[in-house]
Amino acid sequence: MNSHKPMKASKTKVYFVPGLAAGEEIFRNIKLPEDDFEVHIIPWLIPKKKESLSFYAKRMTSFVKDENTVLIGVSF
Repeated sequence: MNSHKPMKASKTKVYFVPGLAAGEEIFRNIKLPEDDFEVHIIPWLIPKKKESLSFYAKRMTSFVKDENTVLIGVSF
């Protein structure tokens, strides 16, 4: 009889991004199993004056620290 437990895969990293007219509280009712998911909230960043969309996106990506993640966002 083998008493070793199988190794659990690492948790899936989930990043939530609120939109322009929404704060992070919009995600408060989303409950994911803590054994399987690691949840992160990316704060809404105000674009800098004359900042291109690609540079803005680059700043947003600085909050994502993992590969193969799930990104969930809203916009109103």
